[in-house]
Order: sequence, then structure tokens, then C-alpha cells
Amino acid sequence: MTDGSRFDPFRALTQAGLCDTVQDYSGPFADLYDSLGGSYEDDIPYYLKQFPGGQSLLELGAGTGRLTVPLADAGNTVTALEPSEDMLTILKTKCAGQKRVKPELGSTSTMGYQEQFDAVIAPFNMIYHLHRPEERVELFQKSYAALKSGGKFFLHYFFPDESAGASERGRFLTLTKPDPADSRQVHMICNYMSFDPANRHNTVDSVHFAMSPDKTFEAFHQTFVEYHMPIPELKELMGAAGFQIVGLYGNFSETPLREVREREFVLAVGRKP
Repeated sequence: MTDGSRFDPFRALTQAGLCDTVQDYSGPFADLYDSLGGSYEDDIPYYLKQFPGGQSLLELGAGTGRLTVPLADAGNTVTALEPSEDMLTILKTKCAGQKRVKPELGSTSTMGYQEQFDAVIAPFNMIYHLHRPEERVELFQKSYAALKSGGKFFLHYFFPDESAGASERGRFLTLTKPDPADSRQVHMICNYMSFDPANRHNTVDSVHFAMSPDKTFEAFHQTFVEYHMPIPELKELMGAAGFQIVGLYGNFSETPLREVREREFVLAVGRKP
């Protein structure tokens, strides 16, 4: 729509009884995240290089264990903090019998660790979910408190170009991918994105369709908001929390951010003196 108003076909589908609305990362969305989002592996070799074993780690927004499992398998002790009970249930199932994983239900607002960890990791867009300024302040302050002296804080998130984000306004993006758990089942996700540069919020409406071999059809709709944190705010919050900024990179090869022309994401590393 040219007037900038939000076209909402997915809510219309819900109102017509053609799909269910899912809140947050619960119910069927937890399964979807695990089957599709869990396929992202670009950061795993980097973190395994940083933590080859024997270290105490805190992972914030651990999800269903995408990063937790390989870090624990390498010999690290991982406290996996996750606010979604359904996501944490999947993680617990994956880590059953793995004594080096400590699943905990909670978020940055509830954590109160003190000088316990060699490193704190906030991976894969965890920062997107902290919409209020005080939540982001809390993330850095509490992560700093949780670290031992000399410990490191790692944060990475996708950082799309603002002009590209604005151009996605009102545009439908689709992703079709077989379910890894059943190669015969097809998943299709349709996203409607709306980026608001004033508050740096990107609103995404998603509808998930699944068709199984027996023609059974499932659909659900979800709306979620991402906060795209600018680099100056990132630097300010890290410094205010007490971190020494070890590096700001544009990829997992640790190429300095300023040298990466087509930046896709930010990797920030801070150290507690």
C-alpha cells in the first residue's frame, strides 16, 4: 500500500479460522525454529575455536540448543538461559544425559549471576528482542557482573542496511524448505516486513504452512518485532557497563567492521578488566 498503512492478510487468515496465532516462541513456533532456524551454523566454528573446552559459559537466549550442544560436546560447561518454556523443553530433550549443560528458564531481566563465567555469549540476534532502552542497558550490565575478571562478552546480530530495510516495507518474502526431520514434508514461510527507522523497529508478520505426505495441512501466524541496534549505541552501552571493547567485526573471520563494505552482521567482543 502506498500510504504506508499496514496490510495484514495473516490476521485475516486467523480470523477466517484458516490458521492459529502463536504468541512469542511457544507451541508450534518452537518446533519450527528448531527445524529451520536451527540450521544456521555459521557461528559454530568461531565459538568452538574460542572455547575448545574446559570453560564455563553463559549463553543468553539459548533457544533449542543450536549452539549449546556443540559447545558442551567440546567439553565446556554451558548454562543455557532461555525465556521460552517450550524452546527450553526441546533443548532439555537434546541435552538429556549431558551433564555439562545447565538449562535455566529465565531472561536478562531475571538473571543475577556474579563473577561465575569465563564468557557470556549473546548469539544470533538475541539483542533483537530487547525493545526498551533499559532492557539493553541491563543486558550489558548483568553480563559484565556475571563474568570473572578477564572474562569476555560476545554479541552478534544481523545488521541490515537501513535503506534496504526501508525498501522491504510492504514486501512479501517467502522461504520454502523441507523439514529436516522428514524430507517429504514441506515448510513454507511467508514474511511481511515493515521497518520503522524512527524507533529502529522491524515488524515481521509470518505465516507458516506445513504439508505432510498424507496431505495433512497445518498453518499458524505470528507477529514479532525486532530492534536493530545502531553501532554508536552498541559502543556506548559496552563502555558504560565497564567493558573494554576488544573488537567490532563484520564477519567471523574477525575482519574489522569498518573494512567490510557489504556488512551483514556485527560481531562485538568485550573484555572485563
